[in-house]
Amino acid sequence: MSTQTTPQEIVERALASSTSLGCIVIARSRSVANLRWARNTLTTNGETVADSVSVIALVAVDGGVAAGSVTASAPTLDSVADLVRAAEAAAVQAGPAEDAADLADGIAASPDWSAPPAVSTSASFTEVAPALGEVFGAARADGIEHFGYAEESAVTTYLGTSTGTRLRFTGTEGRLELTAKSHERSRSAWAGRAGRALAGLDLRGADAELRRGLEWQGRRLDVAPGR
Repeated sequence: MSTQTTPQEIVERALASSTSLGCIVIARSRSVANLRWARNTLTTNGETVADSVSVIALVAVDGGVAAGSVTASAPTLDSVADLVRAAEAAAVQAGPAEDAADLADGIAASPDWSAPPAVSTSASFTEVAPALGEVFGAARADGIEHFGYAEESAVTTYLGTSTGTRLRFTGTEGRLELTAKSHERSRSAWAGRAGRALAGLDLRGADAELRRGLEWQGRRLDVAPGR
């Protein structure tokens, strides 16, 4: 979706283009802020947005109802009608579905339906960035190299149907992926953390886990070949 086109407009245009028994449109906007590092040094950071739309068409075929779906990235208002036609064609090709059911109606619209998608920004790193500085400083002193990334994402989903449903939902996720190497990279350990946001994820605890893994690898046992 371009900056001039909203997910709600995509949903409404697709529904207006439908000529089948029923239509379901799901528009998603995924916003991601990320921070990456290698060898105890921050390398890149940025913010990205990716949009997509899925169209599900319900079509009368051979006395039954068939369903077909099409998904596209970076949709535009001009491309939506073609997606609807493609979903309808896919339904005809699929043939009647044994589990066909009527679309639900009478569902109250989300009060925030008209709200824009949620956006993840560099403000997500308020807690992580200072903690990384501490971890990197200690790692350099101990001959450890850190590699990894921190990421916070927000996915906002807009669901619209030909029976009047208009729902909006935002889900968020924070992730830390860390790898540490030591002793001229002969030892390596991994740790990860995940939650609904980066804030509150235990970076220092992950660093302690990495150090413990590297320490365990200091004890080596040679095992002779055998069964």
